[in-house]
Amino acid sequence: MATIIDLATKAMQDAIKAVVDATKTVVDGIKTNTDTIDTRTSTMNANLNTANTNINTIKSDVTTIKANLGAVKSVQRGIVSGSSSTVNVTINTVNLNKSIIIGSTTAHVISGVGYAGYVRLTSPTNIEIKIPGRSGENVTVAWEVIEFY
Repeated sequence: MATIIDLATKAMQDAIKAVVDATKTVVDGIKTNTDTIDTRTSTMNANLNTANTNINTIKSDVTTIKANLGAVKSVQRGIVSGSSSTVNVTINTVNLNKSIIIGSTTAHVISGVGYAGYVRLTSPTNIEIKIPGRSGENVTVAWEVIEFY
């Protein structure tokens, strides 16, 4: 038995072709938009990488400028009271090569004899304070550690 295939008329073929062509136009437009988005995304990523590089350069430059100007990085202060003793105080870590310590107290002269104390950085996290005076005499010592860049 023979199969009979009806062929589309010329008008039907033209209508089908018009629908296929319109669909192709839409798909081509979508592909163009996708390619544009990909290109713009790549450009934005490149711009972000450049911005990050520039920010890191600026941070490095600021650090260098601070170091060259001797800008203050941190300041720690405190007061210790006691009687003719040595006291250790824990501080936040500092770079000993870039830090100074300042101590002050009232002068102690008793019967013509002066009593001297001192403050010194003994490690990046410790201050040793020698409180001047005689046993039983309460003396207050103020200290300040200044760290530079």
